Amino acid sequence: MGLTAAEAEMYRLLIVAEAASAEEIAGRSNLGVPAARRLLLALEDKGLASAVEDSPDWYSAIPPETALVPRLQRQSDALEQTRAAVHDLVETYRRSAQAWSGCDAIEIISGAAALRQHLRQLQDGARHEMLWFVKARFLAMPPESNQEEYDALSRGVLYRALYEQEYFDDPGAVDNVVAGVRVGEISRAVPRLPLRMAIADRSVAVLPLNSADAPGALAASRRRWCGGAACWTRSSTCSSTTGRSVPRCG
Repeated sequence: MGLTAAEAEMYRLLIVAEAASAEEIAGRSNLGVPAARRLLLALEDKGLASAVEDSPDWYSAIPPETALVPRLQRQSDALEQTRAAVHDLVETYRRSAQAWSGCDAIEIISGAAALRQHLRQLQDGARHEMLWFVKARFLAMPPESNQEEYDALSRGVLYRALYEQEYFDDPGAVDNVVAGVRVGEISRAVPRLPLRMAIADRSVAVLPLNSADAPGALAASRRRWCGGAACWTRSSTCSSTTGRSVPRCG
């Protein structure tokens, strides 16, 4: 709403008091008189308080339905316009992006920096679950720099990770896994993993297009994954990389 935390608290105090001076506000809070006076003047500038007639240095709160509700509606309208604009951009991107193998469910990610950004956005957008296949020798994102995992865990996203045994030979790998487990990550180790992979909410996945794990050749599928193939399941079957039909994935 355009208010600082201190201004919002001052507005609440002024609503409860109906009218107050800086001295009275200071007596009801841990603010000094000069700070209370600056906040009252800030509220007046923002249209949330007005000076009391015939009472110098006293202010009363402008009712929320007058001061805040119209502002909230304007912001809501602006948000809807922004949402519509973003939707148009998404559709434009989908129409113009080059699809892999003629499938618009695939996006090619080229370069370590782009891959790192996609992995961060993947985690930021996760609402329920993140699944990982973690191999040794990271390509784009050092494990210790993955703050997005901690942010997602703190908002209730479930993290489940399979670590290849060789991963634990990397410097600091054990400490990174322990740190994740302490905040809620569910981790397991296996002798070997076939590929690197990250899946968000079982709907978006990032994995390499080749067995070399080259950072310049990775794909993100926006639907489901069937075995080793990236696919968009339009019906009960989809095509694998071998050209055969495979069952719908769960």
